[in-house]
Amino acid sequence: MSAKLIVIVTPTFNRSENLKKLYASLKSQESYNFKWMIIDDGSEDQTKVIVENFVEQANFTVEYYYQNNGGKGRALNNAFKRVEVEELVLIVDSDDYLLPRATKIIESYYKSYQQEKNIGAFLFYYQHENGKVLQHAKHTPIINDIVMSRQKFNIEYGKNDGCICYFRDAINKYHYPEYDNEKYSAPTIIQMSMFPEYTMLFSPTVVGVAEYLPNGLTNSGRKLRLQNPKNMLHYEKLVIQDASFLVKAKQCTLMWVNYRLLGQSFLDVLKVERSHVVYMLLAYLPSIVIEFSYKLKKYL
Repeated sequence: MSAKLIVIVTPTFNRSENLKKLYASLKSQESYNFKWMIIDDGSEDQTKVIVENFVEQANFTVEYYYQNNGGKGRALNNAFKRVEVEELVLIVDSDDYLLPRATKIIESYYKSYQQEKNIGAFLFYYQHENGKVLQHAKHTPIINDIVMSRQKFNIEYGKNDGCICYFRDAINKYHYPEYDNEKYSAPTIIQMSMFPEYTMLFSPTVVGVAEYLPNGLTNSGRKLRLQNPKNMLHYEKLVIQDASFLVKAKQCTLMWVNYRLLGQSFLDVLKVERSHVVYMLLAYLPSIVIEFSYKLKKYL
């Protein structure tokens, strides 16, 4: 079978029923220039059995890999190392699904931008089941393609979730951090890490539907992030690069909380963060208040 342009990667954990809807959406694609790679992150439901049925029935290639439960970041890293010939890596979570023209749209973007070696990824919009575009509540969605860093996009247009599609060259160089005893990584860590070597193209085009489940990662919120302080420190240090005063102050406040969760002393933190020492000093007392509020809310 000839190599495909796109590999659709789906990390999943106990989402066997949701995978059926995603599978149906892939069967409905107008272009089959893709294969589907499923990384099972230690599921205990019927995921393996259901995927075996997909493998037998699908008119496209379906690959299935099982790993011990290690979190979405490890699952994606596992997938990235298996990508050999496909030019694009499209991440579609198990609780999302694609609209019929999705892969055809992505093909057209690749043809238009494949010579732009500084672009490491495309980000497309998702919509809700009711058709409303998924966007940051306080920002207006973009109306034209925009090329910029993820950091700059977050400042100007908000921290939008969307359908991320990486170029293979980018995921060959950049991966999610893996820390002992932690399973959660901020989804945009790779997008931020690859700048300035790679920027991103942000498109207003809607390619899929996002369904946020009650026990999904998106809805786990602050408590989940506080359970993974090393990963969150990694993310927060990326956010403060070239950020505004307020963004730096906020992130430094959160950094103090995570450093204390890791047992770091006041002086040790200042030594490590000497390049941001003024912000860290300003953020110290607010961080104590924030940490106290987390304890009242039983996040800690």
